[in-house]
Amino acid sequence: MSAAPGWSSRFVRLADGRRTHYLEAGEGTPVVLLHGGGPGAAARFSWPATIPALAERYRVLAPDLYGYGWSDRPKGADFSHEAHARQLRDFVDTLCGEAVGLVGNSAGAYVATKFALDNPDQVLGLFTLSSGTVAYAMGIANPDHLPARQALKAFDGTEAPLRAFLEGLLHTPPSDELVKARVKIAAEPAAMDAWRSMGAYQRRLATDPNLWQRFSLRGRLETATFPQHVLWGLDDKFAPISQARELAAMLPHAVYEELEDCGHQCQNDRPDAVNERILAFFDQVVAGGTVAAAP
Repeated sequence: MSAAPGWSSRFVRLADGRRTHYLEAGEGTPVVLLHGGGPGAAARFSWPATIPALAERYRVLAPDLYGYGWSDRPKGADFSHEAHARQLRDFVDTLCGEAVGLVGNSAGAYVATKFALDNPDQVLGLFTLSSGTVAYAMGIANPDHLPARQALKAFDGTEAPLRAFLEGLLHTPPSDELVKARVKIAAEPAAMDAWRSMGAYQRRLATDPNLWQRFSLRGRLETATFPQHVLWGLDDKFAPISQARELAAMLPHAVYEELEDCGHQCQNDRPDAVNERILAFFDQVVAGGTVAAAP
């Protein structure tokens, strides 16, 4: 695949033998960006405005999680949040060699958070955007009746449900180009197999207490000592602001902020405002200063 000017599109084979595709730009302290889920998800669709802005001061790495984008998706493999957290651990061990900053959106925020809790010495700070998955892992119910969530469940490899899903993620309507690019990836047989596997895993979370225990963040995230900034779109139609406020009340050590005119992907709805906040957060973290919300 091609990359935007200033980015490198690369592959790395990790300890499990699978290839991870990732985008890289910039130099300096590493900051890893984790995209969200959904059909056709990939780093290049989640972070098109974030990568160049952060790369002016940091070494930015944005991997495609297994089953998504251009990373491996072998038939019959384990596609789960737990597997993605292991992938992130191997990715950081292989490519970084030092503590990293983490940024995650939606399900990617859960992966980043799980990694941070399991490997706190490898984390400089954690910046998360609109993660109903983190809220769910803290015991906050997901509102599955919402149209965007219903569209997600209805995805069958065609454009209509994917467009409806993306309309629930973004505050502004998705472009035809974005819909076509994502459905092209999502409709591939291997991607559909991975999508079904991920869905089966998510359904098992509701019935398998052992699986839930490994997924849950309750009792750990509340007392985490690494710097955290939680940013949420006030107009999120996929993980509503009520989830965010309930989560924020459980995280006394995190900076919590709401951003107007933003849906589930704040970084694509208001990129300048989000980039300003991410940069301010990591500038303070790397300098060893006190972390506070941007004005």
